[in-house]
Amino acid sequence: MIYVYFNYKSSESQDQVKIAGRLLEQLVANADIPPELTSLHEKSKGKTPEPAALIQILKSYSKRFSSLYAVFDAFDECGDGSQEDVLDLFDDLEKSGYKLLISSRPGTLDKLQRRLTKTCPLEIRAHFSVGQQENFPFLP
Repeated sequence: MIYVYFNYKSSESQDQVKIAGRLLEQLVANADIPPELTSLHEKSKGKTPEPAALIQILKSYSKRFSSLYAVFDAFDECGDGSQEDVLDLFDDLEKSGYKLLISSRPGTLDKLQRRLTKTCPLEIRAHFSVGQQENFPFLP
């Protein structure tokens, strides 16, 4: 399982390349580094690689596992300028066999459902029983 947590305070680090890089970093943390990643690193010479190159490695890496889960928490916190590119990444991962779990507030749910073919929304809410709400007066 690999994951990304989106944070509105660091939207500059939430573009397609950085997210794909974080996912690859997690995948190779306890495994051999695939030759195509080593080759890309050598070709890049310290420069940011093209998103397509990283995505291609993520796609090929998925074939090493019978199932691979990618969790993306708080997608709604991803900057508006990056959301379409990140949705492209989600689409590529889904088509490559990754099982995606994406949490988001309702405002971005429509975008997710339009772009991802295997979307199955599940609403999660906190419910308080009698007496619990007085412990959390700031919640509705």
